[in-house]
Amino acid sequence: AVADALVGAPPSGGRPGQLPSMTVVPTRAALVSTIAELAARALAESPSAHVCVVARHAGAVRSLETELGAVLGNDTVRVGHNREFTFAPGVTVTNLLQVKGLEFDVVILVDPTDASYPDTDEGRRHLYTMVTRARDALHLVSTEPPGRHVRAAIDAGRIERFARSRYFRQR
Repeated sequence: AVADALVGAPPSGGRPGQLPSMTVVPTRAALVSTIAELAARALAESPSAHVCVVARHAGAVRSLETELGAVLGNDTVRVGHNREFTFAPGVTVTNLLQVKGLEFDVVILVDPTDASYPDTDEGRRHLYTMVTRARDALHLVSTEPPGRHVRAAIDAGRIERFARSRYFRQR
C-alpha cells in the first residue's frame, strides 16, 4: 500500500500484516537504539528472521554496522555488499544499491528524508525500491522529519507515525 502511494496508484490493499511505522527520534544515539530495539524485537519474535537495515548511501553502512554490533552483538550484525551478502538469520546493514531485487523479512529504512530521497522521479523510485523489499515488516527511522513522499503515505494512513517514546510504550 505504501508502494502504491509512492507511485500514485489507487490503493491495492497491500500485504497482510502490521502497518509500516515511521519513528522520528531526536539524536543519532536514539536512532541507533531504536533500530537495535526494532531488530532485536523482530529476532525475538522469529529467531530465523533476516532483518535488513538500509541506509541511502554506502558511506553510512560501516558506522551503522559498528554501532549496532556494539548493542546487538557483532556475531548478529554484518555488512551486506555485493558477494559479501549473507542470507541468514540476523541483521544485515547495507545501502540502497545493494538491495534491488532482494527481499527480507524485516526492513528498517534509515533516514527517509527529502535529502536522501528527493522529490524527483529518481528519489521516488529509490524510495519505492526500499519499501518493496520488506516481506513481513517495514520500519522507517530518522532523526529528521520524513520526506514529502513518506509524509503523503502517513497522511493517507498507510504508515503509522510515532515519536520514539510513544512507539515503545504501545508495543
